[in-house]
Amino acid sequence: MTIKKSIIIPTVFFSMVAGYGMAQMDIFNSPDAATITETQAREAALKTFQGTVTEISHDLNGRIPHYDVEIVGTTEKVDIEVNAATGVATITQREKVSSQTTAQATSAKITETQAKDAALKLFAGTITSFSYDYDDRVPHYDIEITGTTEKVDIEVNATTGVGLVTEREMLRNQTATTATNSQSTTQTSSQQVTTNNTQASTQQATTNKAQASSQQATTNKTQTTTTSKRITEAQAKAAALKVFSGTVTSVEYDHDDRVPHYDIEIRGTNEKVDVHVNATSGVATITERETIRNRTNTTTTNTQATTSNGFITRDQAIAIAQQRASGTVSEVELDDNKYEITIRNGRTEHDFEINARTGVIVSYETDYDD
Repeated sequence: MTIKKSIIIPTVFFSMVAGYGMAQMDIFNSPDAATITETQAREAALKTFQGTVTEISHDLNGRIPHYDVEIVGTTEKVDIEVNAATGVATITQREKVSSQTTAQATSAKITETQAKDAALKLFAGTITSFSYDYDDRVPHYDIEITGTTEKVDIEVNATTGVGLVTEREMLRNQTATTATNSQSTTQTSSQQVTTNNTQASTQQATTNKAQASSQQATTNKTQTTTTSKRITEAQAKAAALKVFSGTVTSVEYDHDDRVPHYDIEIRGTNEKVDVHVNATSGVATITERETIRNRTNTTTTNTQATTSNGFITRDQAIAIAQQRASGTVSEVELDDNKYEITIRNGRTEHDFEINARTGVIVSYETDYDD
């Protein structure tokens, strides 16, 4: 009888300890444990290291939910991990930086708050990742926003505050359901608590589904409405010229992309730039810059003086092409004393080459999209 008691008592004791440990682990890893906000995480990180916050993201996938924060100081760049439950900040990595890097990190003309507001105007949702890219030729903020049915990446110019959606990703229904169910994963020894959590999870899943359906319907309605409100080529050029002053040498409408837009090339005194103009919102963003030599500048200047060099104007060349084909002019470019013009009419594309001096159509091709 004594032997049985000796075996049973330790077994019960270790089972209780193991059960308590598992319960504590589940409670700690529960999404509800992430009680501090992004602002609080930022403040905790800055108390540990003074500088400019250049990146902050919320990591829920790790064993311990936390915020990853990057800060650039006078002589160092550090990575800090802030516990999402306790707010404890720990420096995980240090790196020496130059004074130039520090200057770049603090060069943004618009604030982080302004960048977030600009991004949320383009897409409504929850900001899940935020960083300031100061190493790029055009300093900008990279912002990730998660909505009900989509996750998007947005780039906000740190000087002008102009935002541009650079990537979209559809979220699966399973993701939303899993996230909802995970809110009730905390296990306790009380059957009543488990029942309550299950009921709450079911109700939350129903609410989320209704909200998702409502938002999806609103989104579809908005997309249907905005599709018919495409800005004109003239409006796109005007928007591009506000971003960079010069002479428009090429305009092309890209309707095959997920985000329909105009690709516009502008030549200035010392640079040639490519500008991306959203065909719905009219937002213009410089996507590429190229320094041009003096000889090229001279050629560009000469082509602008159309009355002195004998070239026909751009509008005259378009008029000549439209005498042969009707539709929307999607591209015009002056190259090697010839105007290259593309006119689209439904699924038909007309390509012209017109002598810039004589106005004679050098070549004419018609293509049909399958």
